[in-house]
Amino acid sequence: MDGAKIPPIELRNVQITFRNFSGKPTRFDTQGGRRNFCILLDDETAKKLEDEQWKVKYLKPREEGDTPQAYMQVKVAYNEWYTPSINVIAGDKMKQLNEDTVDTVDSLDIEFCDMTLNGRWFENADGNKGYSAYLKEIFIHVAISRLAQEYAKKYQEEIEDNYVDCGHVCNGDCSSCPENV
Repeated sequence: MDGAKIPPIELRNVQITFRNFSGKPTRFDTQGGRRNFCILLDDETAKKLEDEQWKVKYLKPREEGDTPQAYMQVKVAYNEWYTPSINVIAGDKMKQLNEDTVDTVDSLDIEFCDMTLNGRWFENADGNKGYSAYLKEIFIHVAISRLAQEYAKKYQEEIEDNYVDCGHVCNGDCSSCPENV
């Protein structure tokens, strides 16, 4: 399978970590510019991806006796080969982000993600080789607090109660309604 083109992989209910959608300098990328994040993998998925020659790594256990956590870095590239579709879902609303707005993902409280990854073959001077993961599409489900849900419902009901046939939200003063001006 060395270097062969492989089909994209789809992953569901994924936890992401080490987010750098903004591409800001970090201690691992002091120059900045590399947008990426990591996904945590269960043992079965990690084994399958390793068998297919994806670049899977392992975090050192935090405590003695713990199992190392498998993960894979995913690159977020905006170029002629890759333009990812990045979608944020909060409640029943979805917004697609672009290269200028994708940095907002770094500060979101993320519940889970569904994504599709493309693989690109690499070989380096150290003899390492395999498939690097590039983001094709992602659906980021934002964790919504109970308070946020309560207020969103309250204000949605208020808007619906005050919505009138002319297509405007009524504030009670018909003389200021754009329909009457």
